[in-house]
Amino acid sequence: MTWRQLLAYLQATNENYTADTDTLYAAIHDSKLHPGEEIAIQTWTDSLRSNGGKISLNKNIDFDSKNKGKGLSNLEAGKVLTYASTEGAHLVGSEAWSLDVAGNWEKTADSIRCVFADAGDTVLPAFCNVVKAKSELVNFNNGQVSTKGSSRSVAATGDIPAALGYQIAVSPDANSGSGFADGTVKTLLGGSIMEAHGKNQVPAATNNWRDADSVTGGIKTFQKTFGYESGITGPGDKDNDQVMTITPTPTPGIGTIIINLPGGNLVGGTSTYSWVLSGPTSQSGYGSTTINDAIAGYYTIQIYLVSGVGNPVLKKTDSGTLTAGGTLTFTYGQ
Repeated sequence: MTWRQLLAYLQATNENYTADTDTLYAAIHDSKLHPGEEIAIQTWTDSLRSNGGKISLNKNIDFDSKNKGKGLSNLEAGKVLTYASTEGAHLVGSEAWSLDVAGNWEKTADSIRCVFADAGDTVLPAFCNVVKAKSELVNFNNGQVSTKGSSRSVAATGDIPAALGYQIAVSPDANSGSGFADGTVKTLLGGSIMEAHGKNQVPAATNNWRDADSVTGGIKTFQKTFGYESGITGPGDKDNDQVMTITPTPTPGIGTIIINLPGGNLVGGTSTYSWVLSGPTSQSGYGSTTINDAIAGYYTIQIYLVSGVGNPVLKKTDSGTLTAGGTLTFTYGQ
């Protein structure tokens, strides 16, 4: 029996025992967690494969194993991928995040710094939580894919929650002219949460959940956002049960984009204007247009003069933010 096990036994059996000094030596073992011990495992994998085509990839990765506060992460990764098939080529890929956090019961005073917390004999109960987020690209032919993930598992105190977040957005490639991404996109979000009660080591509450989506064919817009936190919300009562919060981010709002340009369609060499719109709803086209189901967000537009002879000439670049339920108007030459 280790010193820490002896101390935990005496505390659990309410023996008349006091300790002036309690020294803990950090170590990782493969047995059952002892009271006061916690462990976290976070993983991230990302892979892309293609047999041809045109690929543009921008990826950023940041890792720091130090203690983090709220709003900060130990691991962050984001990428923007643009792919266009040539000669029947395809792209396949997958990205997966997981956060596995477990701990045995421990005294509230050992884990929360707040001076107003009720340190008495209250404890944080045992818990074992696993959450995962995954996305897949299958036979992807063209389009733009943006992903961002973050994970926090290292903090100085228990009132800083462990967290996992993941976002994916699929939209058409503005240079393709088709107005749609093409292929199959899948997402899987899931978790298993178990909590004990007090110093008990038998599950008092369990929660298992799973969310899966799949889209195939011409994809105008596909977005999925997932957020998870597991931490202590306050000193609570004598039981001081741990509280887990799963917060899906609401789907972005919809608004209207109006593009006002002079001239009509390009017929027999008559001059007109084309445009390329970049943002949450990326599109391209000719002449004046109204987009009634655009996703709220920041947009940039490039307006070209097309004469039917030679290359289009860039005449104007403009930008603006579309709010949910609002209207964003781009005008040139009127």
